[in-house]
Amino acid sequence: ALIGEFRYRILGKRRVNLSELIRLVSVNLVLGELGRSAMENIVEGSTLHAIKPGRILVRQHDAADATYVILHGEGKVFLSEDENETSIAEVGRGDVVGEMGVILNQPRMATIRATTRMQVVRIDRNVLLEALDEVPNVGAHIRKLIEDRIARNQARLGGKLSGQ
Repeated sequence: ALIGEFRYRILGKRRVNLSELIRLVSVNLVLGELGRSAMENIVEGSTLHAIKPGRILVRQHDAADATYVILHGEGKVFLSEDENETSIAEVGRGDVVGEMGVILNQPRMATIRATTRMQVVRIDRNVLLEALDEVPNVGAHIRKLIEDRIARNQARLGGKLSGQ
């Protein structure tokens, strides 16, 4: 529906302002490279989810079936080894998570647990990959940037992000 100059998409029972969502992800390494039209297509194929504090958004080693944009709330990113957890980062409003695993077709490298109530937009793997396929030069550039980011993170954390 068109409301004023803002387009809204009904996701579940809530409305998400497309312009605001596009603004949030425009600084993201991956999604920020896509044009507005591609972003609108991504949002059209997305769903809205509420995550309660203490619940897992993504789990280390699981298949990367979606990317998430955090609209509200915060979470902790950690690595699990045996029964030990190592906190490596925090995420919050505007962060996009899970895009590396989706694009590189690799399992999740870390777990994200909500520390507050989170509202996230779930972008299905196929929806994101279709958008990237529409802009092949951008897709190749993004894939290279992500590979570089993984290498830097693995070096910083002593190889703990290997997904194994």
